[in-house]
Amino acid sequence: TGLSTPLEAIVNYAKKQNTYITARQVKQNIRIFRDTDTKEIRQYFQWLADKNHGVVRGESDNLEFSAG
Repeated sequence: TGLSTPLEAIVNYAKKQNTYITARQVKQNIRIFRDTDTKEIRQYFQWLADKNHGVVRGESDNLEFSAG
């Protein structure tokens, strides 16, 4: 996919959940993000959506990501 491992982890987790995921879920369920700020995780969501790896809904603190 050309994505870095952390970004791929987000996309794969989102695919498994088969619904919109929150930064908090990513932080709790993907070990490499345990020490990552939720704000930073939401920036990853937006980047992934901008690069057509999924879609986001909501905004700022309520931004959620779906892998499609």
